[in-house]
Amino acid sequence: MTTHSSSESIRDDGLRYVKKKSGSGFGTSNKTRSCYVCSKHHPQSEGVTVGVLGRAEFFCSVQCKEKLFKPRR
Repeated sequence: MTTHSSSESIRDDGLRYVKKKSGSGFGTSNKTRSCYVCSKHHPQSEGVTVGVLGRAEFFCSVQCKEKLFKPRR
């Protein structure tokens, strides 16, 4: 237990805690997704998104996409 009284932990503004910044605590601004085939994370802007069974799935490259879907001839 702490030895401080509750009145000592209240700040000048009347709050006991400091408000955290909103958003992710990781500090990354680039968005990554894992590839549906190889499971490695890549920037979302560099990949291909394809509808698979009603969901938008991310593929890191056309080669990974072609491992599941053969191109039409």
